[in-house]
Amino acid sequence: MTFGHCWRMGRALKTAFGRLREPVKEEEDARARDADFDRIFAELLGALGLDSEGALPAWWQGWPAQAHVRRWIDDLGLSAEAILAVATETRQDYPDPPDGPKALDRAMQRAVQRDAQAAQNGSGNRNSKRQRKRDTSPRPSDDELAAFYADMVNSDQFLPANMISNAMCDAMLARAGLTPDWMPGAVPRCVPVEIKRNRYGDRATTIVVGTARIRVRGPTPRGTWKTIEILACPVTFSPHPQQIESARKAYDDWWAALGWVRDGLSAGGMLREVEVTGVMPKAQPWEKG
Repeated sequence: MTFGHCWRMGRALKTAFGRLREPVKEEEDARARDADFDRIFAELLGALGLDSEGALPAWWQGWPAQAHVRRWIDDLGLSAEAILAVATETRQDYPDPPDGPKALDRAMQRAVQRDAQAAQNGSGNRNSKRQRKRDTSPRPSDDELAAFYADMVNSDQFLPANMISNAMCDAMLARAGLTPDWMPGAVPRCVPVEIKRNRYGDRATTIVVGTARIRVRGPTPRGTWKTIEILACPVTFSPHPQQIESARKAYDDWWAALGWVRDGLSAGGMLREVEVTGVMPKAQPWEKG
């Protein structure tokens, strides 16, 4: 074999190794990120007074709790230090640990709002609770609060379910002249709980639910036995039926409140230049007929 043959063979092996190395590098990075998140999740449990190695409350177990905490990082943009600081702060106000991560959504959202306001005002210390209590700035008006929450709803950011109160929701709708979203045409669909994306596309995540032994071809006529993992894809319904039911119940409540306001204005005779008519939005528009 000549020197040229050896050189070309070496280049071919190097190129092939590089192509094989790219997916391996992505898998290594993914494992490193998962390990780092596991450390953050364990520290969060410790800050809340929970033992990550012991028995956890039901809402803190498994991948749903971890996926919920990941949204604080990916959607809200909170760092691990900020999440741990908020968790420690909540333990000072509430001695008992929260039942699940959803109970911390409002506190995490307030932390994002404080950071945004501190960045806008040039405030130095963002995490000082004592300094926030000494803040004598005027309270935002209802219009400013409605505009702020409207921007949050219209953006692609993660919006906790308990962030906006019913009163604020009614104020936002009244100022915009809109009706509540009763999710017209919404149909629950079975979708994967989590989807991972890499350079080759999107794929649903799977978990190991068991093992099985199968016979495969081998050097002998009887073949050989091999143990394989049984994989399953966790799924959920999106939108969830309870989400649709909640949206339509909110529409019913809004419709009833609008009727009370109409009846009160008509009976009280407080409006001199405006005539209150009996026209109302359609009740339960999702009902056919």
